[in-house]
Formats: sequence, C-alpha cells, structure tokens
Amino acid sequence: SCRAASCLPEPRKPTRARGQVWFKTMPTVTKFYSTFSFLTALLCAFGWLNPLQLYLNADLITRNMEVWRLLSNLIYFGTITQPGNYLFHSYFMYAYLRDLEERIITRKSDLVYLFIFAAAIMEAYALLADELIHFLSPAMMFLVITVWSRKTTDLTVTWFGVLHFGVKWQASPPPPPP
Repeated sequence: SCRAASCLPEPRKPTRARGQVWFKTMPTVTKFYSTFSFLTALLCAFGWLNPLQLYLNADLITRNMEVWRLLSNLIYFGTITQPGNYLFHSYFMYAYLRDLEERIITRKSDLVYLFIFAAAIMEAYALLADELIHFLSPAMMFLVITVWSRKTTDLTVTWFGVLHFGVKWQASPPPPPP
C-alpha cells in the first residue's frame, strides 16, 4: 500500500459539462431558434404558456395588438409532453439549420434575411388566403431542409441516423452540342 503523496491520483481539473460545450459551440441563429423553440415547448408543458396564446390569428393581431403571434407561431413545434412530434421537428430543424449555418450560408445576415423573407411570405399567405394555418414552424423546418438539400446535392437527409433519403435536385446535364 502506498501512503506517499506521490501515489495519490492527481486532482481532476474542472471541465465544462458536455452540454455546456455543445451549447456554446452552436452557431448563433441555430442557438437562438433552438433555445426559443425549446423554452416555448417547456413553458407550454408546464402550463405557464398556452398554445392558444401562440397561434397565428389575424383578428387577435390587428384588434388586440398581439404582435408576438407573428413570431411565436414560427417556433412552436408542440409541447415536450408530445415527444414524438416535438422531437421529430426540433431534430430536423436543429441538425439541418446548424449544417446550413456552418457550411452553406456562412453570413448570419443572409440566413436571418432568408428567415425574415420566408416568414413574411408564409404569414402573408396564411393570414390572407388560408385562415386554417395557425403554426408555421413545420413550414420553416421544411424551408431549412429544402434549402439545405438544394445546396448539398451530394449528401443525404438522415432521420435519426436510421433512414437515409437521397436529395437528387440537380437536373440531368444537357446533352452535348452536336
């Protein structure tokens, strides 16, 4: 048995938790969108927020000045108490938005402009043409996946690492001139 101080293991240096490192290394737009989406789902799960306070409704926006509905309907994927729906949408949004932000649209302002422009078009359509559309967060997710797949035609969309879908967007090259 060793009783000398040299035989004792070295004290462990304090390290950051893996979650903390993961969060700090997340790109800005992805971090913002994922954080607010998660917090919204969490607040709804605990009953502190009601999904009826979040959905897109033209009358409530114009008459009651509930302008937060223009943003809240874009980040609500359901509550955490509905894990299948929430995990499906938030996984796709996080994974492909992160890759889109890190590798394809590297200027944050371009990605924010894409989100603002797409949200304005989708909300204008939902408010003016189809009053049955209340949440546009799935549409934002499909926007991200569509842009990602159009820019990375050589990669595949992966669903939780189990299913792989090809994204063959490129048309066949034109035939060579005679």
